[in-house]
Amino acid sequence: MPGKPFQSKLNPFLREIYELRGQAPPVSYQQIARHLKARHGLEVSANGIFSFVKARSRPRVVYAIAPAFVAHAPGARPPALLAEPPSPAPSRRPRYTLGEDF
Repeated sequence: MPGKPFQSKLNPFLREIYELRGQAPPVSYQQIARHLKARHGLEVSANGIFSFVKARSRPRVVYAIAPAFVAHAPGARPPALLAEPPSPAPSRRPRYTLGEDF
């Protein structure tokens, strides 16, 4: 394999970015970019820092209410009526009237 694999120029500042994002409220990516430029002379965009953080973060869990809870909720409709019936496709008239000659 020729050459070294790609390494981000932000790798040496991983701990610093982690601590800034871990504050409550987290420091914005734009402010982190300004901080890195002022303290270390590193030119990087806010989007570059966002991509760096996103690539090193775990996937987020998306929570949703289970259908079983909705079916048994007070005032809930019966399960058969939870889904709306499909509406019929709208009827369309032809734009042009073509005679028999066409």
